[in-house]
This record gives sequence, structure tokens and C-alpha cells, in this order.
Amino acid sequence: MEEARAYLRELEAIQVETERLKKELKSLTQRETVLKENLQTYCRETNKPGVRYNNTVVMLETRPSRTRKKKAEQRESQAEVLRSRGINVDDTLLNALEEARRGEAVEVQRLKVQRKTTRK
Repeated sequence: MEEARAYLRELEAIQVETERLKKELKSLTQRETVLKENLQTYCRETNKPGVRYNNTVVMLETRPSRTRKKKAEQRESQAEVLRSRGINVDDTLLNALEEARRGEAVEVQRLKVQRKTTRK
């Protein structure tokens, strides 16, 4: 029993530290985004292809990027592709295709940790 308590104390300490690091990472990531936007703006305004500082080179490049479709749009696009190939499309076919893309369901044991809140 004492061994389990020691595990729980360590688990709790790790979870607290993980939450602290997540908050710090979030603020750092936001700052990184702002700095990258500022560098892009600088390159556009000065018509320079990039900036060099010490051993770092930052270049402004243009590349294609795809946007994500909503699930309904995905299903409609899939149906349209199948219709263009001469396949009669219904919801059961689209559901079967969606299920085929997913991985197989496997039973996995996980530890569920619940904190009891003390009422004041």
C-alpha cells in the first residue's frame, strides 16, 4: 500500500510540473508566432527575400497549402469522385469507406486517475 502511495505522490508531482511546462510552452509558442509574423512583415515591406543574422538565415517563401475540409464537405467530395467514376453512391457506401480508413479497434487498458474534490 505504501508503494502505491509513493507512486501516486510522484504521479501528482509530475502532473503539476507538466501543467506548468504546458503553460510556459503556450506563451513561448505565441511569442514565436508573433516574431515570425513580424519578420514576414519586415521582409515584405523592405522587399528583401530574407534576413541573415549570425548563422541563421530566414527566407520568405511562397508555397501551396491545403485547407482542411469539414466532414460534410469531405463526404460530398468523396461522393462526387465516385459518381464521376460511374459508381452509384449512397450513405452506406460512404460509411463503409470511412470505416475502412480507420484503424482496427483494439482493447487497451488505461489507468484512469480521478481527483476527489474536497468540499469546503
